[in-house]
Amino acid sequence: MMTLSIREVILARGALKALERVGDLGLSQEALLSQAALESETHLLTSVEGQALMRVLVEKRWMNCYTDPLTGVQRWWLSDEGRLALRAL
Repeated sequence: MMTLSIREVILARGALKALERVGDLGLSQEALLSQAALESETHLLTSVEGQALMRVLVEKRWMNCYTDPLTGVQRWWLSDEGRLALRAL
């Protein structure tokens, strides 16, 4: 079981709120991390914090990813588990 710090919870909630707002369009990783910082009203994330946040969101299955086979661009969107987690955070 993974224990999250208060900052990680705040950032995760910010990321989930951003994904909920954009809906099925999803966000690139860079946009998601930027929006997470804005939503959580905190400073921009370092690369280490960003990687840790992405790892948490993926491991908890709070978001899904689609990689365009032609461009290789990844888009992330809110999963059903993520919607439930957002209500609980």
